[in-house]
Amino acid sequence: GDNAAWGALEAAITEEIVSGFKSIDLGQFKLSAFMPISQDMLALGASWLDSYVRTCLSEALAIGYEQAIVTGTGKDMPIGMDRQVQDNVSVTGGVYPQKDKISVTDFKPATYGSLISKLAQNQNGKPRAVTGLILVVNPTDYYKLVMPATTVMVPSGGYVNDVLPVPTQVIQSVAVTSGEAILCMGKRYFLGVGGKRGIQFSDDYKFIEDNRYYKIV
Repeated sequence: GDNAAWGALEAAITEEIVSGFKSIDLGQFKLSAFMPISQDMLALGASWLDSYVRTCLSEALAIGYEQAIVTGTGKDMPIGMDRQVQDNVSVTGGVYPQKDKISVTDFKPATYGSLISKLAQNQNGKPRAVTGLILVVNPTDYYKLVMPATTVMVPSGGYVNDVLPVPTQVIQSVAVTSGEAILCMGKRYFLGVGGKRGIQFSDDYKFIEDNRYYKIV
């Protein structure tokens, strides 16, 4: 059973909670980016160019993480937040299917409560508390749809943003398709990141072309 059992003080323990633990296979994948720069330009002493390349590569890696976190297929990459991961889900060629979409036209208490009620039970239909809600939305949709619908004027004359019937952290992400959003409990998701290689470069890969290649992994 999933619950503890009441009994007399001298009664033996009759129930063992086993549903709270589950083995999870954590796949390991590599995220990388590279960028070539002419050594002639570097020879001119443009130290800002080296810094620019490093900034570009770091941002490229961050965008790669964001895309995988939001909508990773699970094939040679993490499983995204918009993917189905139930025990009985049909995985085709390593790709996890996307979750079913629900049409939303407003953020009224009844509407929002109905959405959250779907999170108030696990895949086995057992109830669970809903905490730490986040709403991940495309930046354009945030300012065009979400912000106008969740902004209220306070008595002092100012405005308060992201006011929803249930406290929710609104997160803007370019990885979310316009017209869609993800409502979930953030703590239910996990992504482990490892590696301390930093940004590396080599002058040998394209020696004849006289290019220096930077890479980040």
